[in-house]
Amino acid sequence: MADFKALTRFEKEYKVVLEKTDFVREGLELAIKGEIVGRKAYLWLAGRASFRDVASFFRFLAGEEELHRRMLEELKASLQEKGGWRGLKAGERKRISERPPGFKKLLGESDELKKNEIQGILRAMGIELEFRDFYAGMAEKVEDADGKKLFSALARFEQKHYDLLSSIYEEVTSTREYTMG
Repeated sequence: MADFKALTRFEKEYKVVLEKTDFVREGLELAIKGEIVGRKAYLWLAGRASFRDVASFFRFLAGEEELHRRMLEELKASLQEKGGWRGLKAGERKRISERPPGFKKLLGESDELKKNEIQGILRAMGIELEFRDFYAGMAEKVEDADGKKLFSALARFEQKHYDLLSSIYEEVTSTREYTMG
């Protein structure tokens, strides 16, 4: 089972980190750990999915979390080695607007999804909101322009993921009744 308790700890910890004056180092460490836990959660959800396209979508989200981890690792190295913020790369800006492969196909078969997949989608929506709020909070607190851009971009990534998951959830719940009990 995925360590969803670790995601709950992440929520509590990020709120504490954002209250601190010197939050960048702790925030980066927490964000890197959070992205690792988020990736594991998505891979766990992918392994439980009954439909190939749902599993593929969760693997896409796991890959996105890995991309975010790498961005944060590069930022950490840039701050340690150069004493400066890593800027947002052109390819990273472009990815924010992309939809994952097979998204329309996934929506097309959404009325066949099973209860555990719907619950997985709801969990994933919660993960994305937590990370969005964390990165938005970091963007507000960082004084450096490149730092603001980077954390704002990460918040937009997470919002995009939430919006995609929300589209799937809306499609599913509008075509079929599900009981989450």
